[in-house]
Amino acid sequence: EGPWPLLVFSHCHECTRFSSFTMAEHLASHGFVVAAPDHEGNTLFDSLGDDPLDLDTDTLDIRLGDMQATLDAMLTDQGPSLLRGVLDPNRVGVLGHSFGSVTAGLTLQEDGRPSAALGIAAPMENPLLAGVEVAGISDPLMFLVAEEDNSITEVGNELMRDNYDDAGGPAWKLEVADAGHWSFSDIVGLDEPYMPGCGDDTRQTDGEACNTGTGNPVARASGQCARPARPNARTSSPDVSRPSSGIMRHRLSQISPGLQRFWATALYSRATQTEPP
Repeated sequence: EGPWPLLVFSHCHECTRFSSFTMAEHLASHGFVVAAPDHEGNTLFDSLGDDPLDLDTDTLDIRLGDMQATLDAMLTDQGPSLLRGVLDPNRVGVLGHSFGSVTAGLTLQEDGRPSAALGIAAPMENPLLAGVEVAGISDPLMFLVAEEDNSITEVGNELMRDNYDDAGGPAWKLEVADAGHWSFSDIVGLDEPYMPGCGDDTRQTDGEACNTGTGNPVARASGQCARPARPNARTSSPDVSRPSSGIMRHRLSQISPGLQRFWATALYSRATQTEPP
């Protein structure tokens, strides 16, 4: 059967293609083919060696090449034999976590094949990794913000909100209460570098200690900053000034339907977006 929409995932700095396996598996279970390359030289395993790639624009350009090579393989006869001829080249999206968010944004901007992008826990356009200009992107964008992200800190979260405001086309923003930088990843808590936003760290919003949580549908080891829900933790408020866009604020366990809705809307009915995912 098919044809099936294709999503290509870009992992974070010094992570791996398996870093957000649960999210990829969840999307695949809803009819999306998800491809996730290793960014060679910028993986967890490379970080254990002598010469890992830096977190800079040179590495960003290399990562862009990885994404384009993956698109080449998946959309031609170079890909897995099981998927040859069953992917829809007109319904392609890119997504990424942290450094992967910037990579996804650059891929959408520079490559004509993707038609939507999702950025997780990092701004696509930012002063540290120049290259993406969201105002020039007319395709749908979605930004997933972790409220307790003390890796990119509130400065980074504010840049994500600016990205949403400045987007040149339809845009969505989900702000996830009680979530840290690694709450969307399967490698949360694997080692010290993957602890910001969970584990023994403190909340950036109120200075209280965080506790690692488990069992949410996005990541098997979520690392969410667990505490009783705040009174407004499940409220949502569409931005009436941008009727084709929406802002929603959720608990971590609530975001999966939003991701599905975004991709279904962005890849299948972009012209009729009237409410948030």
